[in-house]
Amino acid sequence: MKHIRKYLKFYAFFVCIIFLLQSCKVYRTIPVSAEEAVNTTKFVKIKDDTKTYKFKYIKKEGEKFYGYNLIGSNTVKVLSDQIVEKNLESGLVKIELKDKQLKEIYPINKGLSTFITIAIIPAIIAAYIIAFDPDIISPGVGF
Repeated sequence: MKHIRKYLKFYAFFVCIIFLLQSCKVYRTIPVSAEEAVNTTKFVKIKDDTKTYKFKYIKKEGEKFYGYNLIGSNTVKVLSDQIVEKNLESGLVKIELKDKQLKEIYPINKGLSTFITIAIIPAIIAAYIIAFDPDIISPGVGF
């Protein structure tokens, strides 16, 4: 029974780490123009003078740019005065973006985000095994 409990803790830890790392996003370091950000349909980060805002995507309608994000997100709370439309069905909010907010736009780096999510999991598992089960590394060696 102790053997099963020991490995149950390990698998519970493993599942928790997988869930936590699925939300890991890495953004590009070089900013892009607003037009390019519209073409990247997933996750963008916008920096203005004082704050950073994250959006699920950006669209252009006419000459104006709009950012879309989930209703309860921090970005929506901070930019509540710029909300144009709320769609309760999809859970998204449409926020008008001002020109000063469109200076630094960083799209998500999909490749690096995926790589980090995949690469960190084995590293964490190895660290966990080393920390909590040292017999795996050197079985039967005792000093």
